[in-house]
Amino acid sequence: MEFSEAKDKLKELAKGKHHAVEFMLAEYTSGKLETRCSLYIEGAGYKVGPTWEKAFAKLEPASGESAQ
Repeated sequence: MEFSEAKDKLKELAKGKHHAVEFMLAEYTSGKLETRCSLYIEGAGYKVGPTWEKAFAKLEPASGESAQ
């Protein structure tokens, strides 16, 4: 999933609530790469994963609970 797709999906899930999307890439001197995909929706908090898919898997149950 690309950043723009994650942004659009998060906006849809947020349903008008404050939301934020962040991507971090760290490259260590060893050559190891680490990615962090962060999603935030007001009321559901931050959910983080190494990929967008994993972050959304954590967020979607939380956003459903906050809507009830």
